[in-house]
Amino acid sequence: MGRLEDQFFSVVEGRLHYMDKPITDEVIDDARNLLSSHVIPRRNSRALYESLWLCIASQNESFEQPCKFIRSMKEATMDQLTNYDYLNWKARAASVLFADRWSESITWIGKYSGGIEQLAQDYLHNPIEIRKRMEKEVLWIGMKTASFWYLCMGGTELMTLDRHNFKQIKGIGVEMKEGYYIPQLRKNNGRKVIVGASKTDYTRIENEILELLKDEPKVHDDGKINAAFVTAIFWKTGAQFARGRHPNQLDLYDKVVPLGFDSPYSRKDD
Repeated sequence: MGRLEDQFFSVVEGRLHYMDKPITDEVIDDARNLLSSHVIPRRNSRALYESLWLCIASQNESFEQPCKFIRSMKEATMDQLTNYDYLNWKARAASVLFADRWSESITWIGKYSGGIEQLAQDYLHNPIEIRKRMEKEVLWIGMKTASFWYLCMGGTELMTLDRHNFKQIKGIGVEMKEGYYIPQLRKNNGRKVIVGASKTDYTRIENEILELLKDEPKVHDDGKINAAFVTAIFWKTGAQFARGRHPNQLDLYDKVVPLGFDSPYSRKDD
């Protein structure tokens, strides 16, 4: 089966192609800029909490509301950054869809030996193990949210997979359910929702796409594939064209309208 019109990538003899041509430096640079804007400036407690709340706020949400949420807390104290009521208030003010998903993470991290900074160190050194723990032990932290937080810390071994990434990866030929990227009708209330990938399927898709790209030098750093960078390549394109822009329209404009994402982090010391 051929690709859909909004699936832009392919792999030819181990090399990544965009719109049926070898991926260009412009696409690479756009993805690197997107990735760098998500990575926290320093791994102190404040930045780690800000990035975790950004990841949770991003569940089933476009990036504008989560960014507004994080930016609204630039003057917050550390006590406020770990206060459930304060986070709820700020999230509702920023129109975050799920404004009450912080308490389980606050409690779990509070019990973690060494706190959030030790957790971050452990996660960067043992990403598979810590992701499994978070997905299993912390309510509202699934595979995507846990992987996204790892990406924000500067981790490079895991992919963050959402509907935009899934759609582009499906176009390359990796098998997955259509419901991972096309909303499906719920039988009980008639609402259309994206179906979440199981832990097993998420891991399979992640491993398969990284295997397909293992010989693509443009997604390697120091001879090793950068899974976070691969994430950014697919996400940037998928998110951009999900907003109504398509390559068929490019001759009408000088360039595709940018996503306009800038780092939301406060860059403050603890």
